[in-house]
Amino acid sequence: MVFTIDNLVHEYRWKYHPEEHPYFEKGPAYRYFNRVEGFELLFVINEYLGLRNSTNPRDGKKVEALIHDLLPPKVYTHAELYRWLDENW
Repeated sequence: MVFTIDNLVHEYRWKYHPEEHPYFEKGPAYRYFNRVEGFELLFVINEYLGLRNSTNPRDGKKVEALIHDLLPPKVYTHAELYRWLDENW
C-alpha cells in the first residue's frame, strides 16, 4: 500500500470496507464509489496509483484533492471514477 491513512488530509468516516460489497469481485465497473468512506477512499487511491504504476504518496494526495475538491456530485462506479481521474489529472 503506497498511500495510507496517515497521508489523508481530509476527514472521513471509517465504517465500510469496499471488499465487503457483494459486487466487489466483479470489478471496478460494478463497485459504486462512496467519497465519504475512508477505507474506500484509501482503496481507490491505491488501486488508481497501481494502474498508473505510481509509488509516490504525493500522487495519492493529488488523487485525494481531485476527489475532494473537483469530483462532480454524481454517483460514480470505481471505473467511472478512474476515467474521470485520467481526464482531470
